[in-house]
Amino acid sequence: MDSELIIKLRKEVISILNDGDYLGNEYVFVNSKHEKDIFSNKNIVIFQPGKVGSVSIHKALVKLCQEDIIKSSWHTHYLWKNALRFDLKEIIDLPRNHMRRIAWCLSYAINNENLIQNINFIIVVREPISRILSAVWQNLGIEIDLDNRIVSSEGKLNLEELRKFIVNEWYKYPKGRFAWHETQFKNYFGFDLSNLEINKKKGYGITETKYGKILFLKYEKLNEVFSQAIKCFLNISNVQLSRENVGDEKPKGKSYSEAKKTFKLQRTFLEQVYNMPFVIKTYSLEEIQKYTGRWSE
Repeated sequence: MDSELIIKLRKEVISILNDGDYLGNEYVFVNSKHEKDIFSNKNIVIFQPGKVGSVSIHKALVKLCQEDIIKSSWHTHYLWKNALRFDLKEIIDLPRNHMRRIAWCLSYAINNENLIQNINFIIVVREPISRILSAVWQNLGIEIDLDNRIVSSEGKLNLEELRKFIVNEWYKYPKGRFAWHETQFKNYFGFDLSNLEINKKKGYGITETKYGKILFLKYEKLNEVFSQAIKCFLNISNVQLSRENVGDEKPKGKSYSEAKKTFKLQRTFLEQVYNMPFVIKTYSLEEIQKYTGRWSE
């Protein structure tokens, strides 16, 4: 293992922990001057698969950091038990504001050096077909192979190519875009997402674990219950969300709106997707039937 790379990355970890506004705070904000006390010394990790409102949550928490109410907010898709098992050159070659690089620093700080304590986690899930559609449009222009296959340069939507892409992603399971709860959540915590407490009607639940408290939120209820859930979770009142990173407002948003209205899949395929344990845990039978009906051919 290259000790020079470890030293360099460790310095970066310390820099993040000591720099209140780290690279514009897109993925991390630390209040380095926060006054510690037993009520408010909170470090919050928003650990989620993407396209679940996490940018809005992070921005709300950054405001709490700036007001000296919590210590830090971290926004990530990734967490690892042992950050040193990675190819460190691969990590250090990423841009400093790359989520994966900051996630490495977070994982190292928590698990390799115990530099961050008193951690609370926020986990958000979304019904799987809506989430993966949103993720496709998020990555147009980033994953170039998606662009012309699914949406032409003139903005024309190819529903058959979109259908093929999503079905292929499912058959990569337990890897791929449907499997964050397996490849990330379960690998880190050691138990399934379906083990978390959640009230299906309220849309949230809180679970105590040896890693810290976990607030488990249903995306479809996020705007309605977020303020109440944060009050129960952190004992902080009147925390509000803003709209951020909205798919309909992005480039090619018109084709995204069209896909949400016209995209369909076979019912037998959808029944497999909605039979995942975390879906059954989070959504009522009526909700699952509604989503199955919405996307069925």
